[in-house]
Amino acid sequence: MSSRKGLNVHEIISALEDDLNIISADIFITPPDNDDLSDEDSGSEEMGEISNLTRRQLLAEAEVRCQLPSADGILETVDGIPCMHQEEQPSTSQSIEPPVKKSKTIVKRKWRQKDITAKPEKESMQPDFILDKDNPLDFFEMFFDEEVYELLRSSTEQNAIAKGQVNFRLTIEEVKNFIGILLLSGYNSASRYRLYWDQSIDTHHPGVASCMTRNRFEELLRFFHACDNNRLPTDDKFAKVRPLWNMMNERWLKFYPGDKHLSIDESMVPYFGKHGAKQHIHGKPIRFGYKIWSLCTRLGYLIYGEPYQGAKTGNTNPNLGVGGSVVTNLIAKLPSDNHYSFYVDNFFTSLRLLDEVSQMGHDITGTLRANRTEGAPLKDIKEMKKTTRGSHHQITDLSSNTTLVRYNDNNIVTS
Repeated sequence: MSSRKGLNVHEIISALEDDLNIISADIFITPPDNDDLSDEDSGSEEMGEISNLTRRQLLAEAEVRCQLPSADGILETVDGIPCMHQEEQPSTSQSIEPPVKKSKTIVKRKWRQKDITAKPEKESMQPDFILDKDNPLDFFEMFFDEEVYELLRSSTEQNAIAKGQVNFRLTIEEVKNFIGILLLSGYNSASRYRLYWDQSIDTHHPGVASCMTRNRFEELLRFFHACDNNRLPTDDKFAKVRPLWNMMNERWLKFYPGDKHLSIDESMVPYFGKHGAKQHIHGKPIRFGYKIWSLCTRLGYLIYGEPYQGAKTGNTNPNLGVGGSVVTNLIAKLPSDNHYSFYVDNFFTSLRLLDEVSQMGHDITGTLRANRTEGAPLKDIKEMKKTTRGSHHQITDLSSNTTLVRYNDNNIVTS
């Protein structure tokens, strides 16, 4: 098995279409040299298909990771495109059987046209701790508390000693100053961080220069860590930040404002380096970076986030798929004694997911792709396009109380 390198997206797609042995493939587009080329307004939810890429993206250099059936019927992951003209292997007495396809559970549904029963509004109680905070620093220290600072201090100190700096010592106060400088540089940016200590009147920052010397800042920047390098799990692509991320998730969940109307979606953290979990999502404002599955309130508070590491790690419930598994995994993090209303987009929504969330005792609303209606007798899309804007067709499953609506807006939408 050999791979070809230095191919562009168009060449990779052509090779994948010609090779019938490939089960699935992930294409990773190399980010452009100019970061500005990666920003654009959000497009339609249907814009993520490979057929919608621009000419610049089709000619961009890319890498590919394929899944092939091996001799024992197990999926084998291969980096690169396997050669299509391989030497014939000697025949064996045992024939290679193709992998067994998963059987799908068929749910019998009874669709009828009926009105939706109105449900009472879920009331949200504001936590008492919000009234006790007087300034933004108090809110910040709810999440970055002494335990978090101690993790960063001990991990950084341990990393410096492991790299030969046996006399390196760090205090929590220095960690706070270091994080403060990083936060300040986000909104009071300079072309080079050394300019904060420069004596020129237009670049010098007395607050930064007074809390830490430049050499000390560079030393912390060199050794800064949030984990123990000797105890990194091999199956976690985010092992370097996992201890800090888990602490943040605990605090986000602990202090969330108690809203009962929650949104589940993906968010992007921009990144242009090389990493096994880096994603390219066409049509997003941030197209290159890390994808985070996010559970948020309707006002934007992040309750729980999980970095995406690939479909293999995210598909914990094969019957629901990757999108449905993400939703159920995030719902499981919430207190089980409350009932919520969830809102998702068409990447996650399926009728099986709606049934699953309903059995948990929650409500869920989302847009639905036309090929996921499981043959529900909705009006055909071509027929709906002939109707006036605002027209709709609504049916309800009597067994699960799931309602589907197809309506004519700027485009035909199913939800």
